[in-house]
Amino acid sequence: MTAEQAAAIRIKNLGEFLKYAERVFLASEGFLEGVPEESLDEVKEFPVIGKRSVRQIIGGMVLQHGANHMGEISYIKGLLGLKGSPI
Repeated sequence: MTAEQAAAIRIKNLGEFLKYAERVFLASEGFLEGVPEESLDEVKEFPVIGKRSVRQIIGGMVLQHGANHMGEISYIKGLLGLKGSPI
């Protein structure tokens, strides 16, 4: 999505969004449990980012990307005088 599209996103009901996020997590966890180990090194072509292995996409793009956003949120909360990280 473009930066404008991302900036336009508004979560109208946080409770429903968190339920949705939980369902996505559980579905993703179930999917990943069934992925054969040997398929993780398969290289595929992805739009925008080019060729990457499935392992790179899961580890780098999915896990690291989300962790980066959590760090940004914690940093901003700290600037506001709130407790940053929950751990």
